[in-house]
Amino acid sequence: MGGFARHAARPVEPADTHGSAHPPDEFFDPSRWLPAFAWPPGPLVALVPARHASLRHTTPGLVGVTAASGQYVFLDLPANAVTTSGADELAPPALSPDGRHLAFWTTGRPSGTPNAHLVGATITGVAVCDTTTGAVVSSPLQTVHGLDPPCSSGATTRPWCWD
Repeated sequence: MGGFARHAARPVEPADTHGSAHPPDEFFDPSRWLPAFAWPPGPLVALVPARHASLRHTTPGLVGVTAASGQYVFLDLPANAVTTSGADELAPPALSPDGRHLAFWTTGRPSGTPNAHLVGATITGVAVCDTTTGAVVSSPLQTVHGLDPPCSSGATTRPWCWD
């Protein structure tokens, strides 16, 4: 019984993470006035699509939550990055399991008539950003009309789908 009383008197403290990645204690909707990261932010544990405000306008943006401190800050991605899914059919940006790589769609010009029905821009490639070095590797794809996500079987409500 004496051992129990001795431990009960100790102050309660969070567990030591020993520098490992961990999610913050709580998640919240980020402010549109958050600053952008001084790139690179380091490994991330979460991504949150949000509107980024400036004095003159707001734009779609992507907030990263750092693994080391749980800090929320807008990611400074290339201008052609698609930071939101825009439509249910388009996959949003994604993190690798270790939080060191961020994959996202990119926009551009196809060789033919642009297909811009998903996000108001034509998807023409993918890119991967290394969150520890800041390096971005883009893979533009040769396309006539832009990329379109595959249709699930039986999806006949979208006129641009075919099986």
